[in-house]
Amino acid sequence: MKQIQKNRTYLSVYLVIVIVAIIAAYAVSLQALGFNWIIASLTALIILVITRIYTIGTAFYGQIKEITLQQEKESQEEISISDIINQKNTEEKEEKEQQEEELDKLIEQLSGENDPEKLGQKLLSQLGEELQIVQGLVYQYSNETEKFEVLSTYAYYGEEPPQAFSTGEGLSGQAARDQQRILLTELPDDYTEVISGLGKRQPKMLLLAPLIHEEKTVALVELSFFEKFNEQKIDKFEGILNKLAQHFA
Repeated sequence: MKQIQKNRTYLSVYLVIVIVAIIAAYAVSLQALGFNWIIASLTALIILVITRIYTIGTAFYGQIKEITLQQEKESQEEISISDIINQKNTEEKEEKEQQEEELDKLIEQLSGENDPEKLGQKLLSQLGEELQIVQGLVYQYSNETEKFEVLSTYAYYGEEPPQAFSTGEGLSGQAARDQQRILLTELPDDYTEVISGLGKRQPKMLLLAPLIHEEKTVALVELSFFEKFNEQKIDKFEGILNKLAQHFA
């Protein structure tokens, strides 16, 4: 982008130099030969052509600028949850700053929704596409009922709707109370079985992750996965959730 603006500046400077040179040459010829309609006409024509070329050039640079801005915007939109959780831990300052910038871009993309329910749905949908979650639930704490109420769901096929829970009640309530994630990698045989075109499959991992804002658990995400993730990826994912927590407060 800076290079485009720089080239446009150069074009303007070159135009001024050429026009001044033409006018100076015409002035010299005027003194030496006197007024001449042919020379005057040619000088005016050259200035007109150069001005037209400049107009076309500035329009061209304007189009390049728009294309560049669009590409930068699309580049920002390409940041995904999987990109963030697959980042490698680093001690390099520049790499850390870049990772933080990418995380901020992702949060900006996700938090474009002001409605917590739509935000929760958007988060679960993106997780479904990128991480192939089996099922997903987002609970939000309600000051009226003093319980965590279901806010958004993804691929939930239970016979009964998911139930609200109080702080400390069940595994989800414990995660909310302790403000610590609960990660289960050994699920019972009777846990949710998913039937798809690929046949019957059982989840390999269950994650209960609280969203904490101003030292208070404001929401909780419950996710089940077909694949197991390592601790580093889970830590990265929690970083995303904590950045989003304020939008559920």
